[in-house]
Amino acid sequence: MTSTPSAHPVLRVAGLSKTYGSGTRAFQAIADVSFEVRAGEIVCIVGPSGAGKTTLLKCLSGLLERSAGVIECAGETVRGTPRQMALVFQEYGRSLMPWLTVERNVMLPLRGKGIAEDEMQGRMRNSLAAVGLAQAAKKYPWQLSGGMQQRVAIARALAYRPEVLLMDEPFASVDAQTRMDLEDLVLQIRDEFAITIVFVTHDIEESIYLGDRVVVLSRSPTRVRRVVDVALGKGRNQVDTKGLPAFDEYRRELMSLLDRQIHRDATA
Repeated sequence: MTSTPSAHPVLRVAGLSKTYGSGTRAFQAIADVSFEVRAGEIVCIVGPSGAGKTTLLKCLSGLLERSAGVIECAGETVRGTPRQMALVFQEYGRSLMPWLTVERNVMLPLRGKGIAEDEMQGRMRNSLAAVGLAQAAKKYPWQLSGGMQQRVAIARALAYRPEVLLMDEPFASVDAQTRMDLEDLVLQIRDEFAITIVFVTHDIEESIYLGDRVVVLSRSPTRVRRVVDVALGKGRNQVDTKGLPAFDEYRRELMSLLDRQIHRDATA
C-alpha cells in the first residue's frame, strides 16, 4: 500500500509548553510549540543540542505531562499514552528484553490487549518480514547486530498497528551504512503500512531525505523557528536524491537556520 499525505492532520500540537519545577526553581524547557502532521506524512524535527526534542516527543506520546497547550491525535485530546501511537527509542538495547526471543519481543506489547493468539502471531510474522528479519524470529536480541536489533524495535512498533509512529533519534547509535539502510526502511514502512511518522533527528541530511516537512526548533525554552516543506517527491534513494541540487538548497536553508540560532545565543 502506498501512502499519500492528506490535508487532514492526524496530529495537532498547539501552544505546547513544558516547565519543570515551580517557583524560583522552575525551568521552562518548551515555551511555545505548534505544528500539525498530516496523515501519511513523515515530519522530521531538528534543533540544536538541548532544544528539547526528546522532551517534546515524550509530551506527544503522553509519557510526560505537558504544562500547557493542546495535543490531539486522530481528533482525540492526548491524555496519557494514546492507543493510536507507538514509540521507537534511540537506545534499542534497553528497549528490547534480552531474555525473550525476537518473536516474543515483537508480541510483547500485544499481550493483554484482547488480541487472539493467531492474530498476534500473524502480526509478528508480517512485521518481521517488513523489516527483513523473517528468519530471525527464534533468535535472541544479543545474537543480532545493532542495526538488526533496531529493526526488531521497529517491528514491535509496527505489530501494534499504530496510526502515528514516533521515532526518537533511532539511528544515532549505528554505523553510516546501516543508518542509510534503516532510513530507506522508514520510507518503505511508511508506504507499506500507510503510517504517519514523527522522526526526531540531529542529522540535517537525514531530516531532508526522510521528511515531507521539517520542523526546526530553537534552543530551550523551545519554540518553532520554521516549518520547511521538502518537495523531493516519492521514490527517494540515497544516491540520486542526495545528489539533487534541491537537496543542497534544503541543507543550506536548514543549516543557516540552526547556525543563526547558535550565533544569536553566543552573542546574547
